Amino acid sequence: MTGDLLAGAGVLAAGAAAAVALVAGPSRMRSAAMAVALLLAPVLVFGDQWDSRLIADLRDSPGRLLALAAAAIPAALLPALLIGGLLLTCP
Repeated sequence: MTGDLLAGAGVLAAGAAAAVALVAGPSRMRSAAMAVALLLAPVLVFGDQWDSRLIADLRDSPGRLLALAAAAIPAALLPALLIGGLLLTCP
């Protein structure tokens, strides 16, 4: 598979997940679709910028890349967890 095909598939998957999240009623499927869309977005941006100087510097330093991933994943999930907790407490 070429990079363009994978990028297109990723954009379609993120778009489909976002569409399901918007259209589906409150359910586990809607929650899963939101999580998929939320997690695919930074992956797509990172893949698009793979050859940029800043990402190349990260690629050359596995420790920095791991630290970025360790910080980015919780930072991306925190709003979803906070909103989910607020929704559970609302009548």
